[in-house]
Amino acid sequence: MADSPQGSDAALQAGTTDCPLERPLQIRNCRIYAAQISLTYLAAPTLYVGFVQAGLCKRLHTSDTIANLPSTVYLAMTCVPVIVTWLYPEARQFKTMMARAYGLMALIGLLLAGVLLAPVSSRLTVTALVVHAAVLGAGNGVTNIMGWEALNRGVSSQLRGKALGLAFGWGPAFAVVGSLGAQLLLDGKVFGWAPPAWLSVGYPFSYALLFAAGAICIGLCALLVRLYRIPIPTVDVQRESFSTAIVGGLRSFLRSRILLIASIAYLLMYCGNMVQTNMSLFTHEAVGRMSEDLVGYQLTLRFSFKILAGFFLGWLLARTNPKAPLLFTAGR
Repeated sequence: MADSPQGSDAALQAGTTDCPLERPLQIRNCRIYAAQISLTYLAAPTLYVGFVQAGLCKRLHTSDTIANLPSTVYLAMTCVPVIVTWLYPEARQFKTMMARAYGLMALIGLLLAGVLLAPVSSRLTVTALVVHAAVLGAGNGVTNIMGWEALNRGVSSQLRGKALGLAFGWGPAFAVVGSLGAQLLLDGKVFGWAPPAWLSVGYPFSYALLFAAGAICIGLCALLVRLYRIPIPTVDVQRESFSTAIVGGLRSFLRSRILLIASIAYLLMYCGNMVQTNMSLFTHEAVGRMSEDLVGYQLTLRFSFKILAGFFLGWLLARTNPKAPLLFTAGR
């Protein structure tokens, strides 16, 4: 279904709504966004670079430094979305760029699965794993930014909260399912239950199937985002010169005290978040078992508490003020 450029500016000026689309189309966009996020959560074991990648590197007998390399490269690629959004700032490009990013992430996931099954050296496998992490780092940023824009433009503020509640309230439940699936693939059993022997898979087929399954979920996202209805303004944003965009953007960022403080706080919190990779690396030293024996349970705990935290922080926000959930999260 084609996007509609009609009357978006006029509707906003009329003050009747902050979204020119009819309510059924807005609800449709809400559901698409929730399904998009839920599918990415389902692919979390491979999409969230850290636990699984570190465990695979450990099995390949790399050093701990190399095992941390996928996470490092993933974070280093977070600058790419800035360049992509500068190159394609028009609203008419949002769906195309999201679909391309998801498609590229799906393709690199399938290629990595193929490398794991091929008779290649450990060095080549690690290289493919790092490239996979780099593509995910760039692609995730692009899809997140474009997804937020699609939601912001295609859903009114009254419905936006419901869309976010569906996506990030119930979405992590799909990550729990994906994590338990990863546990079953990598360890051969989950909570003591094991499938029939003819269904069990060993290394490297277990890792290959896991990355392939994640790629399929991301591929479905590429198809799904094409269904968004995004209103196109009469006069769309035009690309600025690179120097103007970078210098102007940096100047605006540094002049915004709230944004600067929030960014520094987020950076400090994320530094602590990166301990998760080392939790996977040193599983054997801590409990005497291989990382892949417990990685699914570790991820399950992570996303189960994410669900609980989401509902609790929403409850706290409704009864206090916006600062309280931030202070609680930072001080936990």
